[in-house]
Amino acid sequence: MTDPVGATAAPDASGDTDPTRLQRWADRLAALRMGRLGLRTRVLLMFSLGSLLLAVFLSGAAYSFTRSSLVAQRDQVGVEGATRNATLASAELAARPVDASPAINQLQAQGIEQIVIRYQDTWRAGSPLFTQNDVPASLVSR
Repeated sequence: MTDPVGATAAPDASGDTDPTRLQRWADRLAALRMGRLGLRTRVLLMFSLGSLLLAVFLSGAAYSFTRSSLVAQRDQVGVEGATRNATLASAELAARPVDASPAINQLQAQGIEQIVIRYQDTWRAGSPLFTQNDVPASLVSR
């Protein structure tokens, strides 16, 4: 036997037997719906939304490219500075001095403040504020 068309709905999992809940939701959505828009309004909305999406995409792309370029440039400058400083220290240590003092003095003359050199298995720091404990373990192992 089938249910008649006007029969009430069976209770759902929450025990609610209100047959008009779905109808109330449909009425609320219908009230929120705007009337049909004219062609000019639709075209204007499409161009506006398209230009907004294009602006967001282009600004994101510009930000991404600029950020990656600046990060790459910062890394390159750091590597070049470290290479230059290592070359200076290596040139001073090539004469086989007793300790790393000549290399530290040369680097301090260049304006470098954070100096730590490991020479002949002995660590020597340029200042007490920066010691071998401040050197990352991965760099020490290299």
